[in-house]
Amino acid sequence: MFYVVHYDRAKAEVLSLNEYADVDMQRALNERATLEAKQSYFDKSQEIVLLQAENREQLCRTHPKYETSETTNKNLAMRIAVSIAAASLGLPFL
Repeated sequence: MFYVVHYDRAKAEVLSLNEYADVDMQRALNERATLEAKQSYFDKSQEIVLLQAENREQLCRTHPKYETSETTNKNLAMRIAVSIAAASLGLPFL
């Protein structure tokens, strides 16, 4: 998978993150080039990157600053579910 990320350094915030299948690499390259031309040329606080990863989770592990609130919420929900399941089995919280 390819990921085109538009990141605002000043706000430390992902503005957009688009995912492309491996066969769509050229589309991902085109999007990155278009975003760079529109954003980062004039505003150096804007970061446009093209990254490749097996999946979104791997992307977030290797480049945590690009983790979106959607991914953060999924991870939090999973940790809560595991902790509840562990508690129901009499195991210590994780």
